[in-house]
Amino acid sequence: MQLVLDPGDRIYLIGFGGNYGSLGLRVRDLHGEGDVLLTAAHVVGSLAEGHDETDRVATLGDQIFGQVLRSVPAVNDDQADPLELEIDASIIKPKWNVRSPRVVDDVDVSGGIYDLSTHDFDAAPIFVKRGATTGVTRGCLVDTAADFHVDTSTRELYYPSGLLIDSMGADLFATSGDSGAIVVAEDGLVLGLVVGVFKPTKADPSPSTFCLPIGPILDALEVDLIGPG
Repeated sequence: MQLVLDPGDRIYLIGFGGNYGSLGLRVRDLHGEGDVLLTAAHVVGSLAEGHDETDRVATLGDQIFGQVLRSVPAVNDDQADPLELEIDASIIKPKWNVRSPRVVDDVDVSGGIYDLSTHDFDAAPIFVKRGATTGVTRGCLVDTAADFHVDTSTRELYYPSGLLIDSMGADLFATSGDSGAIVVAEDGLVLGLVVGVFKPTKADPSPSTFCLPIGPILDALEVDLIGPG
């Protein structure tokens, strides 16, 4: 059996109240597990409950399609709040042969990482993502050293450093359910992974999306991007 999954497809975790997130990208495991699927760790429950890795399975609707292979961090319930996170990512080993195109909208995702050291804020290059809730959206990177707090139903999370993306126009760049979606430049270079959204306020009615850069995620999970072909 072959399963076709696109970046941004909606994925669930059994036993977590119907919450869902987004598939990020197919990547290559460096420990011989073949191609695996990248998403945010909190999408598959590792920040909400203290389960063993083997207890967590990812689903499309009610159909199990894979099992969590590794998560960073691997969190226990007795860890203190706020939980400080530099990485929030998991890889899923598919149950079946999975074909996952590396295309986000009309952008063919390359095997390269966007170089933040050369980012030109004045030129405002455009980034694109496809998420399970908002679909395909485009935005601009406005901060490369933002921090982010979020209160979940079980604990407070704190991300000390990440990327901030503002939407273009009236559409949201991301919202709840888009966590785990991959963000890419229009030339196909991978920027990062969506993990949260700043809620709008009266002073700032346009919410911003918080992402984690892809390089440290790949290193922590010991996976590589898959190049063209």
